[in-house]
Formats: sequence, C-alpha cells, structure tokens
Amino acid sequence: MKIELLYPETNNHLGEKGHMDLLHLLFPEALFFETPLVQTPAFTKEKMDLIYLGAGTEKSQEQIINYLRPKKDYLVEAIENETPILLFGNSSEVLFNRIDDIEGLGIFDYTAKRQMLKRINSIYHGRLIEDKDLEVVAFRSQFTQIYSEGEDYPLFETIRGLGRNSEENKEGILYKNLFATHLIGPVFIMNPLLLQWYLERIGRQREIPNFDTMMEAYELRKKEYLDPKTMEV
Repeated sequence: MKIELLYPETNNHLGEKGHMDLLHLLFPEALFFETPLVQTPAFTKEKMDLIYLGAGTEKSQEQIINYLRPKKDYLVEAIENETPILLFGNSSEVLFNRIDDIEGLGIFDYTAKRQMLKRINSIYHGRLIEDKDLEVVAFRSQFTQIYSEGEDYPLFETIRGLGRNSEENKEGILYKNLFATHLIGPVFIMNPLLLQWYLERIGRQREIPNFDTMMEAYELRKKEYLDPKTMEV
C-alpha cells in the first residue's frame, strides 16, 4: 500500500498532525511518501492508494495552487479513478474555481470568500448525508465561507453550528472517494464511526486503535453539543 502525505511541512495546522499519525497507526505496512512543496508529487509518477492534505496557511494555499497547476490532469485522473483522497481544513479550497480573486485549480465548482478580519470559530454537529444515522461532532476555525457555483457534492448536513456559509446547512464534499471537509478536530479521531465508515467505503476495513476510548469521548462530546447551554462560538 502506498500513501502520499502532501506538504506536511506547511499543511499541519489545526491539529492535522494527528491525522498523519493516525494514518501511520492504521497502515503500519504502508509505504509513506512525505512530499514537500518543492518536490513533484508521487501521484504523478505512480498510483497511490491514498492521498492526504491537511490545513495550511493562506500563503501555502497559493503556493500549492501554483505547484499543482501543471499537475492538475494527474490529480483529476486520481479523483476520477476513485483514489481515496482526504482533504481537511482549508486544503480543499485549492481545488475550487476561486479563493477570492485567486484562481484555483477549478476541479470543483465552488468559490471561497475570505473575511480575514473575522475568523469563524465554532462547534459543529452534523450528520453524514449518505447515512443520516451517523452523527458528526467537530470544530470549525476558518476565514472563509464556501459557495457552490455548479454541481454540488455535499458531505454533511448541519444540525448545529455553521454550514458552508451563513445561509446553507451543507458542509464538505464527497465525490467518489474524495472526502473533503473544513471541519477540524482531528475529525477522524473525534469521530471513530465516521472513520470506520470511510475505511469500509474504500475497502480498507481494519481494527481502529483505541476505538473504545475514542467512542467514549465521541459520546460525551455529542451529549455536550446537544445541550442548548453549550455555546456554539
């Protein structure tokens, strides 16, 4: 098994090192490629079994767009061939048409609008659209609101907290095996049932380390988020 961690030196913000550590624990047999910004991604040279990109800065977003633009066709091919791709925090925005006036890769018909003087911080409680019995708890911390401009592939339906923007209750993108969300946590560590669902979806079912402890924390947090006394912001 081959796993590529894209740009771990820049895209490790908001707890995302936890997801990288989790992937190592889940797949100890895998060959990991940790690709820095200045290096050609491994997915352009050989087939990856999973590609991961975590949250980064606004500056790193522009750098990633510039580095990946000549490689866009390889990325589209990986997506269409159902390669599992995990995008957390603001990393999915590089695939959008635009981030404000910055031209993105244009793989998905969304735009991100920044409000740099007003960071959005809140709790998030939602449910998976493909399985509405599966509830998700997480956090949100971002400068952008997201708007669909064409075909839409929502991942979550919001119960409490902000969706993609102040007017929509949808959140994230699920297209084939590409899983993208602005939520942070790390999301899979906070939501072991969601992790279990995704592993089954991509045909990589396995025992999740510390599953019982993760579930205990998940149930406590869900109860807290359902309490109206718990502040959203």
